[in-house]
Amino acid sequence: MLGSFALLVLGGIYGILSPGAMMIGWVAWVATFTLLAFVRQLTAKKHFASSMAPEIVIDARTRRHIRRKIWINKVWIGLLAMCLPLGIAKGATEHLWGPLSVGLGINLAFMYSAVRQIRRQRERLNSTRG
Repeated sequence: MLGSFALLVLGGIYGILSPGAMMIGWVAWVATFTLLAFVRQLTAKKHFASSMAPEIVIDARTRRHIRRKIWINKVWIGLLAMCLPLGIAKGATEHLWGPLSVGLGINLAFMYSAVRQIRRQRERLNSTRG
């Protein structure tokens, strides 16, 4: 992570990289750093005391509905993750830096929102009896 950052800085200082290559490198570095942060948050386990989580009874139909929402959000994240490098490449090749940064921000915001929804729905499933 720091090695690629150092190479980008040195490439910019000594003029080895073109401005387009620098932009693609920086966007890829930021996207990688952001995705690693998401993965780290997802793998961190939170342990709650049993007295803190309320016991709610839900039926099988509601449980299937929640699982379907989780699956749809996972598919949505996969679609966004596939479109992210394609959008970065398209914006970088056409030198559309403004729309590229806006699209990148929207894509990452949608991913973050979907991850939050999945987390909330899993907590809802785990805190209930059924």
